[in-house]
Formats: sequence, C-alpha cells, structure tokens
Amino acid sequence: MRRAAVVFAVVVCAAAAGRADAFDLTGTWTGTAKCTSLFQGDKFKFTDLPAVQITQVGREIGLRADYGGGNVNFYAGRAYDDAKKPDEKGEVALVACGTNSVAGDSGPFDELGRFVAKAKPGKVKATLKGVSYYSDPLDFVNPPNPDGWPEAGTCKWTLTRVDTTNPAGGTVCER
Repeated sequence: MRRAAVVFAVVVCAAAAGRADAFDLTGTWTGTAKCTSLFQGDKFKFTDLPAVQITQVGREIGLRADYGGGNVNFYAGRAYDDAKKPDEKGEVALVACGTNSVAGDSGPFDELGRFVAKAKPGKVKATLKGVSYYSDPLDFVNPPNPDGWPEAGTCKWTLTRVDTTNPAGGTVCER
C-alpha cells in the first residue's frame, strides 16, 4: 500500500513538473486602445496607438505603454494560464501603477484591465485583447484648472507582438 502511495506521489509530481508556468508575453507590441470617455459631462471617443513593451518573469508582468509626446504609463500584472493550453493561452489582470482605492481623486489616474492572451512558445506572433476601465482626475491636454476636469472611460485594447526581445522592464510598480 505504501509503495502505491509513493508511486502515485511521484507520478503527480512529475506531471506537475512537466507543466509550463504560463504563456510568455515578453516583447514589443503594437496596436490600438479604442476608448469611450465621459469628460466634462460629454461622451466622446478616441483611439490611442501605444507602443507597448512587456516584461514577463514567471507569472508576473510589467507593461510600459508609450502614447507619444512623453505620455508613458506603467502597469503591473499577473498571468493566469488556460487549463487546457497553459503555454499558449490565458488571461492577464493589469493595474496601472499609482492606482489606489479612490477613483477620481487628485492622484494619478486609476486603471484596471482584464485581457485574453494567445502566444505560442517560440513564435513572435501573439495577441493580447481586453478591456480596461479608468478614472482620471485632470485633463492634461489643456492647462489644469484648480477644480480639475475629471474623466472616466473604458478602453478596448487589441495588441499584436512584433518582437520577442526582452525590454528588461520591472514587473512591479515603484512605490
């Protein structure tokens, strides 16, 4: 009986050891973030074309989104692999660095996102699609007024990887 339990334990450990940690999203990405926003009481739409760099270490993810003109946002996240194809598919939860528990307060903007990832091992081609929700206390395009111009919105992201070179960014937000 003990031998059967030991054999079973070895088989379970071997199966777990053979399973990949998660799909890998490391590299440079391009695509769109199509957003709908409520700003100064008016609803409007806009599209951003961010240049995105992702560093992934195990399940931990760091994302740098450069929107041009010095507008760069950093995100930290976690990969959750698919049960059937853990090395190719899964989801990612992201939070913008600086996000806190008070939406629309006077700090940096707050943003949370959930994305579906597809990335085959050893291939450049990969996709990351999802939705993020944000709250921004000030309008940075116009000179900010003392009361601020709050904005809230939703963005639908569609990104495609164009290079697998590791940008060597961090995977946690600086405090």
